[in-house]
Parts: sequence; C-alpha cells; structure tokens
Amino acid sequence: MNGYGYYGWGWTGFREIITKWQEVGVFDVLLPLLLIFAIVYAILDKIKILGENKAVNVIIAVVLAFFAVSNLYVTSFFIVLFQYTGIAIAILLAIIVLLGLFAHEDEKRWGWIFGVGGFALLIWVLSRAVSDFGLPIFNPETSWWISNNIYWLMPLLFIGGAIVVVVLASGKKEKGEEWVKKPKR
Repeated sequence: MNGYGYYGWGWTGFREIITKWQEVGVFDVLLPLLLIFAIVYAILDKIKILGENKAVNVIIAVVLAFFAVSNLYVTSFFIVLFQYTGIAIAILLAIIVLLGLFAHEDEKRWGWIFGVGGFALLIWVLSRAVSDFGLPIFNPETSWWISNNIYWLMPLLFIGGAIVVVVLASGKKEKGEEWVKKPKR
C-alpha cells in the first residue's frame, strides 16, 4: 500500500482530499455558486427592492447563482481572481507583520498607508486577473504608451490626487464653522 496515500483507517492525505474535491467540482462549481448566492442575497436583502419576503430573495439568488455558474467564463474568472487575491492577502499580511514592529497603535497614518497599499493591491489583483483571463488591459502596447507618456501622466495624477484630498478634507462644514478658529477673548 505504499505510494497510494493510505495512512490507515481509510484516511488519505489532505492533498488527496483537495484533489478529489477539485475533481468533483467543489472549487469550480460549488464554491462560486455559494459566493454568488451570498452576494446576490445580501444585496437583495439590503436594498429590499422586492419587499420583506426573504423566500423570494432566496429563490432569485439561487437562480442567478446557478445561471452564473453554468457559464464557464464566470467560474474560470473566479478561480483566477481568487488565486491573485490570495497572493495579495499574503503580501498585505507580510507588510502588516513587518510594520507592526515599528508602528504605534495610536498613530492614524498607518491606516492611510494600509488603505493606499490595499487599494494598490486591489488594482494589481484585478489587472492580473483580467489580463490572465484573456482581457489584456496592461498588455505590451499599454505599457509602451504609459512609458512614453509618463512625463505628463504623473503630474496629472498628482494634481487629481491633491484635488481629491482637498475635497475630502474640507467635507461638509456645519453652520458657523470656519477654516480658521478665532481665539476666544
């Protein structure tokens, strides 16, 4: 029985169990079906477009999940997308562990740093998943165009980012609130 993964009492190695699950379609049918069902049901339950009837929301979510899973492109895209998502989560966790050595809990700038890093990883995951799936967004022609036009793209992105920061920082002012607080006498 050597070489067959038999360890006694009918148990096999965990790798063989994962392989069997892959063969029967757990990863490319069942898990995407559950994910799509959960997302559609949560959206329908939150917006209450069909009223308070949860049974209708469940039926619609199940039907849409089965329609989506019956399309091979959807399940293939989920597989590619979540492969890169796993890599991005590992990178983010490594950054958190390394920066945890130096960061203080009361500093708010680390939240911004992780937010920007997380957004950059999101863009990376989506670009890799879309290009690996066959929809080349960042193909060689795009990289050539970006490298030849970077001299005006960077200032444009910087100015746009500064505008967003100023707009978000200003926010809504309450009545009587001013930019500069006047000292009380």
